[in-house]
Amino acid sequence: MDGISSRFPLKWIAAVIALLVIVFVWMKLNQNSKVKSPATGLQESAQRAPVIPAHEGSDSGSKGLEGDRPENRSWIASSERALNNEEVSQRIQAVLDLRKHPGAEAVHLLANFLNDKAEVVVSEAIDSLGFIGLNSDRGDAVYEILEEKAKDKGFALRGQALITAAMIGKDRLLPVVSDFIYDENDSGKDSAVRALSLIASPACVHYIDVLLHKSDDSEVRRNSFNALAKIDSPEALELLQKHMASSNDEDQAASALALSSLNRPEVNQILADAIQGNQLETGTIRALARSPAAGSIFGDLLQREGVEKAEKASLLKTIAKHSTSYGSMERRTELKEAVEPLLSSSDPMIQKEAIRAIAGIGAEGTDAALMSKLDSKDSSIRQETVSSLVGYVTPTNYKELLPVIWDDDQETRRIAFMCVQQFVGESDREVLEKARTHPDELIRKQVPMLLDQVLGR
Repeated sequence: MDGISSRFPLKWIAAVIALLVIVFVWMKLNQNSKVKSPATGLQESAQRAPVIPAHEGSDSGSKGLEGDRPENRSWIASSERALNNEEVSQRIQAVLDLRKHPGAEAVHLLANFLNDKAEVVVSEAIDSLGFIGLNSDRGDAVYEILEEKAKDKGFALRGQALITAAMIGKDRLLPVVSDFIYDENDSGKDSAVRALSLIASPACVHYIDVLLHKSDDSEVRRNSFNALAKIDSPEALELLQKHMASSNDEDQAASALALSSLNRPEVNQILADAIQGNQLETGTIRALARSPAAGSIFGDLLQREGVEKAEKASLLKTIAKHSTSYGSMERRTELKEAVEPLLSSSDPMIQKEAIRAIAGIGAEGTDAALMSKLDSKDSSIRQETVSSLVGYVTPTNYKELLPVIWDDDQETRRIAFMCVQQFVGESDREVLEKARTHPDELIRKQVPMLLDQVLGR
């Protein structure tokens, strides 16, 4: 120490130490200045990601939003960035995500997405606007946007905009729908009738009438008739009846089916009267046999005193052939129950047509209904019954047919034997042993083989 102090004065050493302390303190302060506070970080983040300003008067407390805190509103910046994202899938996802925030900001952003270059994105944006319009208090704002796009003939998806706006605006949209009706393009008329079907108010009847005069497209016309049935006002029903009397087969069938969809007694009676009055073509009657009101319409006709035997037989043939093309089991059962009373008809021809019809309908309980005719004294009815039972014989009901293998009619007994042979078992041994001496050679020869194969003898 003495050596050092001899070469360097103590005051110099003190100065150097003081300088080192100053440098150390400066370095520590400089290091601390690089650590941001949470508030500073949020501010800088907000500067890097500008937020689209909300509409004037908007309330950020709309359904689905969690408040005005920045951490809860980052979806706005995310959606803004997605507007310019090159990936279509990312833009679609951003559109779908906006459904979670049904407020003014989301509506504003979705309106921007309507300008997207990809139609699939625009389509999703329209759907999302409709979702918000129907499920929040933003219905009016959404409607105005969609109405404007529906009016814009340069907007590629104006038809979709019209249809979506119809769900929100209802009658307010009718003047715009009228423009679509007078559009020379068939797609415009198609959009118009779809919109009218969604509005479905009595005020729409006039526009549908005009549309039916303007369009020959079968799908547009069919949808127009269905829309009239949905409206279900006196004027709508009158227009449907008018077209049911049309010489155009497609119009007649489509309007009659639209009426049958209502399935109300007074409407079904109108349809039954039209059939009895020979006002409907065969194709229309066949279509009604597949309709929800078939049981009521045909049940009424088949019980009417004024319907001739030949006409009842014709109706039963129609039911047998065409009713199975459409309908739930409940509807089939209703139709079967409408036909069933005719199994007791005094006319054998009507009985046989009823048997065929019930077999053709294929409702629950068909086997029981048909087997009730196995003991008929008329051999032709028994034969028709057994023939119609093919396909309805099961392990639980085959025993009902065992006595029939002794029927006097050869075809009847042979069909009955064919139906039961796949189900017989040990409990039927006595019947089969007796059949070894059956007078019918075909049955007599098959019984031993049946006993060997089925009963293991």
